[in-house]
Amino acid sequence: MSNIKQINTEQNLRCECLVIGSGPGGLLTSKKLVEQGFNTILIEEGDFIKTSESEKYKNYQKINRLWRNGGITTSFGKTYILYAEGSGVGGGAEINSGIMQRVSSEVFSDWVKNNDIKNFSFADLDSCYDKVLKLISPTEPENHPSSNILSNSAENLGWKWEKLKIAYSATGTKRSISSLILDDMTTKGLQVFSNLNAQKIKYKNNKAYRVDCISMGKHKVTISFDHLFLAGGAIYSPFLLLKSGIKKAVGKTLQFHPTVKVGALFDHKINSKPAIVPSVAITEFMPNVRIGGSVFTKGFFGMFLSEDWKKRSWLFNLSEYCGIYYAMIKPTGRAKIFKLPFLSDPVIFVSLTKHDKALLQVALNKLTQAMFAGGAKFVYPPIYNHDGWKEYKDEIFDNFKNLNLTTIHIFSSLPMGENDFCPVNSSGKLKHLDNVMVCDASIIPSAPVTNPQAIIMALVERNMDLFLKNISPQPKNAQLKN
Repeated sequence: MSNIKQINTEQNLRCECLVIGSGPGGLLTSKKLVEQGFNTILIEEGDFIKTSESEKYKNYQKINRLWRNGGITTSFGKTYILYAEGSGVGGGAEINSGIMQRVSSEVFSDWVKNNDIKNFSFADLDSCYDKVLKLISPTEPENHPSSNILSNSAENLGWKWEKLKIAYSATGTKRSISSLILDDMTTKGLQVFSNLNAQKIKYKNNKAYRVDCISMGKHKVTISFDHLFLAGGAIYSPFLLLKSGIKKAVGKTLQFHPTVKVGALFDHKINSKPAIVPSVAITEFMPNVRIGGSVFTKGFFGMFLSEDWKKRSWLFNLSEYCGIYYAMIKPTGRAKIFKLPFLSDPVIFVSLTKHDKALLQVALNKLTQAMFAGGAKFVYPPIYNHDGWKEYKDEIFDNFKNLNLTTIHIFSSLPMGENDFCPVNSSGKLKHLDNVMVCDASIIPSAPVTNPQAIIMALVERNMDLFLKNISPQPKNAQLKN
């Protein structure tokens, strides 16, 4: 991906199609536009690390360059959630586990009904999934001790579980979606700029016509266009709209997968050899709770221990015998995104309902039960100043201030549908402006309780096909007009 550029001077650019954000949605959007002959620019506020050079960087260097705010951002509210976002070329696709899952028909039916989504069937979505999976070619990794903990515990408890498909090659290396798409598309004319931050959308008569940007933190850049595609993620796409004065129904319905994690000690080595990520999920309690395993490195394990170092530090030298596992829930509560004066970043206020808190207790209980059924000798819950458990206890906690909730799944801030609370219509078009599409996790109607990457790409596949049926690129020799 040597064609990724940076802008070091003030410039005024022009294109037919501008895509803001290079995560899975933005990458697929750019691919489909370029393949249809559109003059397209893709911009990314974050940095760029070549996949081939990734191993040259230490973990903390990659985290600082590819994760927003060094990997952790906090929300506010009576119960706060720590969340993580990608902020580099490739977006969330560069930092996530690469798990590719389909949403259930039950959840999809709720989406269509609750949001009044028109002309969209589960068969349509399935067809789009097939196209995405053909592009990504995910595989089922070979069994790993950390995965066997989950499958064995489920078998011992009589619970349902499934093997996961992950975007990794047969050699066990991550198949980078950004390199998979950008290597090809840049040779076909896609222009890609990193370290270019979109500041404001300019619009008139229900049409957007320009985006004002800052490059490298200091150079003013403007980009004029015919069509705009927002793919900056579930927080920064609505935040850009708010900064641009577009407010109706924007950023008021954000959802996470509130997640509880535990650290578990076993009597045999489960992480003595590299693993991609545990490739098993316990699905017994779907669609409300899903149990799985986290990526495990000494760095990430150290972060878990540092949450309560005084209690947990003794496990550090036993890392090969440990694993980090999680349970995530389908919440009913929503969060709101605010643009506050004098702050350059968005502020997120989270509201968990009584139902959500009760479900989190169930999730932690079942997760702990699974750990001991899988052979754990000791389990630390994500509760500050907790002594941990040496055996399974049906323990109830009620102090959510001491509970460390996290998530890397963020969506639903610009949900698609025809209802008034949906700022995006059933085809992915922003209702406020005639020539703006939203192509990221923002449009997912509600928490899917599965990893959202394949869902994002399937929705974008469907919506972009509808867009391309009605719009044609300008002739190759046409002069783009400002």
